[in-house]
Amino acid sequence: MARPWSNEEDRLLLQFVQVGRRSGLDRTKIFDKISERLGRSANACYKRWKYLTSTVSSNSEQDVRSEIQHWQSRIERLEKLIENNHEQMQQLADESKKLRKEMKFFEMMLIEEYNLLLKLIEPQNPSVRLQSI
Repeated sequence: MARPWSNEEDRLLLQFVQVGRRSGLDRTKIFDKISERLGRSANACYKRWKYLTSTVSSNSEQDVRSEIQHWQSRIERLEKLIENNHEQMQQLADESKKLRKEMKFFEMMLIEEYNLLLKLIEPQNPSVRLQSI
């Protein structure tokens, strides 16, 4: 029975394949040389390399998908937050308009009351002086 692969052997296998490819060797020669260095058959080295590269690429795809889902959910939360903030701003703007109208109304009422008070005071005591608006 074959011995299990160590992390160091996996690392060396991946590194040797990269070096062999850069050197322009074909697949058979690459795995023949790797098998000599690692003391395993060329077929075992090839199968392990295929396993490692498929695991890495599927993990990378899963990581990318997970990252995409994370950003999509974050974008959705931010869009909802923007929508809520827009609604709150609209409500505050409406309330501000309403309060300004009410303030204007009460200012007018106060001026009317002030003028009425002036008219009431004048006939009784013409020497009383009040500041006019």
